[in-house]
Amino acid sequence: MAGVDHPQRPCAPSHLTSERAAGRHVVDNRFMTPERTGLNVDIAIFLRRAQLRKQLACEAELSTIELTLPQWGILHAADTHPDSSTHALALVTGQSDQSAGSVVAGLEKRGLLDRFSRGGRAILHRLTAEGDRIVEQADCIIDEVMQRELSDLSDNELKTLRRLLRRIVDPPKKTP
Repeated sequence: MAGVDHPQRPCAPSHLTSERAAGRHVVDNRFMTPERTGLNVDIAIFLRRAQLRKQLACEAELSTIELTLPQWGILHAADTHPDSSTHALALVTGQSDQSAGSVVAGLEKRGLLDRFSRGGRAILHRLTAEGDRIVEQADCIIDEVMQRELSDLSDNELKTLRRLLRRIVDPPKKTP
């Protein structure tokens, strides 16, 4: 499923007013992997710890607009993959079909998503005007949080990290 390429959205000046805006969320280092483990185990643990740190920071700031990270994921996916089924949104966001269905139902109830059919069995989704407004606001929040969380990395390191993560997520096709 191809995504829609959106230009960088301009964000309003920082709204992060919580005391966490000045600092970072810290994951307990007592469970740091000793150097004796293998490289792949270390990478798995570091990826999980980085994901947890991102999740905690994003959840805290998204709560200021009464949104959770899974809700933002579905809204962002509906924005970048309009007219997608619940199953497709679940795949894009890494949620189960059941979880995505529950999130979609809640977003529809809040007036952020419209559900419709094109005559087949699949129910498709698109953002409402309010959903579009909220996803723009949430995207800015995520951008600000990630800028803060990744501030120790240079522009080149960030580009390398994105390239490597993209390669992990969408590995090149191997020819037989």
